[in-house]
Parts: sequence; C-alpha cells; structure tokens
Amino acid sequence: MNHFLGISEICRKDSLARNLNTMSSSFRDDYNFYPMTWNLPSDRNTALSDWLRSEGYDEKKIWNEIDDAIIKTMILAYPFVNRSYQTCFSGHKYTPACFEILGFDILLEVNHSPDFHTGTSIDKIVKRELLIDTFKLLQLNNTLKKFVSGENKWKIQQQTINADKNVYKQRTLKCKEHFEQQNNLWQSKNMGNYRLVFSEKNAHLYEHFFYCNESAVYQHTCRT
Repeated sequence: MNHFLGISEICRKDSLARNLNTMSSSFRDDYNFYPMTWNLPSDRNTALSDWLRSEGYDEKKIWNEIDDAIIKTMILAYPFVNRSYQTCFSGHKYTPACFEILGFDILLEVNHSPDFHTGTSIDKIVKRELLIDTFKLLQLNNTLKKFVSGENKWKIQQQTINADKNVYKQRTLKCKEHFEQQNNLWQSKNMGNYRLVFSEKNAHLYEHFFYCNESAVYQHTCRT
C-alpha cells in the first residue's frame, strides 16, 4: 500500500508525540486533547448514539471534540505532506494525485494502515460501506480523465508555439476553479456515511495553527 510522503509525522507514535508537544508549547489551551482516551462500544453509529445518550453524554459535543482533535492532528502532518506532494505531483493542477484512509484511535495513535479484515459480521458491514463510499468520492470515471487529458494536450500545444503566458495562466486558474466547483458538488452528493469536518466554514478557526506549524517545522529542520 502506498502512503503520502510525510504522513509518518503523525502515524509514528514518537513523531506524533513530538509534533503534538511542539504545537502544545504555542497553543497550550488548544492542543490539550491528548493523551485522553475514550472506551466506546464496538457497534454501528446508531447504537453508539443510543449508548451515549443513555449514559448522559452530550453526543454532539463529543463528536465536535473528536473532529477538532482530528483536524489539529492532521495540521501536524500538513507541512511535511504538502511539501512532498508539491515535489512529487507538481503536474497535477486539477485533480488529486492520490488519497489515503487513516484510522484514528482518539488519541492513542494514527494508523496509516487501518485493519480491513472482516472477521465479524459488523466488520463486513462497516468496512464494506467505508470502501464503497471512498471509491464513490474518488469520482473514477472517463469524463474526468478526458477533461484532464484535453487540458494537458492544450498545455503542450501552447508551449510548442510559445503562446502568451498570461493566457496559459488564466486558463489554468479557470479550469482549476471549474474542477473544484464540480468536485465539491460531486462530493456533497456522494458523501455516503462520510462527514466533512474541515471546510471553508470552519477553516478560519485553524489558520493560525497552520502558520505556526510551518514555522516550527522550519526551525526543527534547521536544528537537525
């Protein structure tokens, strides 16, 4: 199985601990969600919701805190993954070059090779639906492939005739914007059991973490 380069920064326990501690030193009140753990029953979401309510827990508050912890953990890996992605897939202007499924044990570890064995009936139901939903989101169809192929041919033609760079740049930006709109629309209609936990609606709550983490990574790289 292939993985994002740099994702080990949150999937190795030592690296995860180091990065959490780095961010905690700057944002003590925000990065205070570890090493707390929750022992929850192994069943589907409906049963889990019923159990939480019966025990007097605020289900919405718990899920919001879990989402928050996942986003902040992913921010730790972002500068490493983004740098590697831009280096390896600089030609991918419109479509993602790859994807990854991560397993979060809140928050003992982040597993970049989650278990997909189906030893029980509940495993078969949950993991099968997870994979079906994942491949729906990927939008693996010829329409997208033809679009990208056509744009790549146009780029080569423009480079051959030494066309105006501004025209090239404007078309690239318009195509990227068009694809993002279509992709967002597709995802909104094909989420399945996925939930979008990070978007434009809450991005402003986490912007300062991104900037701080980029700086911390640079300083750590210089020291090592």
